[in-house]
Amino acid sequence: RLSQPFAFQHFGLEAFADIVTLGKVTQVCATLYGEQLKPKGPILSQTFTGASASIRSGLAVLDEFERCNCFGEDGWNMRRHQYFRSKLERLAADNPGKISGPYGEGMMIAFTPGDGSAETAKSMLQRLYDLGLMGFLAGSNPNRIRFLPPPGITTERHIDLACEIIGRAIQEI
Repeated sequence: RLSQPFAFQHFGLEAFADIVTLGKVTQVCATLYGEQLKPKGPILSQTFTGASASIRSGLAVLDEFERCNCFGEDGWNMRRHQYFRSKLERLAADNPGKISGPYGEGMMIAFTPGDGSAETAKSMLQRLYDLGLMGFLAGSNPNRIRFLPPPGITTERHIDLACEIIGRAIQEI
């Protein structure tokens, strides 16, 4: 969801990453070790790796990320972030006091609804659900509504539709 495959790379922390884990988006889990911590083999970890079909699926996901140029400062993820960000900034400018932000990195983006109270955030999130948009509560004091659009397949049209729904919900809170 960021400019690089891993958050530690996005933030320039490669020198500090001894162990890296991955999962979710690849549909399988893995642990990557730095040379100094690399376990002496053989090790067994079938509980968390998944079936052969899952591993094949994970490789296909990684291939697709590469094919669609997801990464880099001008990659798919960062271009979509800028587009989503600009749409949320416009909504905030057009509706003073109704939302603030946006906040976040890459394809992880959020805004603060109204006064940022839990009650306001929950109310707006419920309205978004009712209108067909899935978001998540994040943080407290202020409470935010965040979105995690899938990398590699989210289009500007998806973002436009999401922002239309957010705009409708803003008018109702």
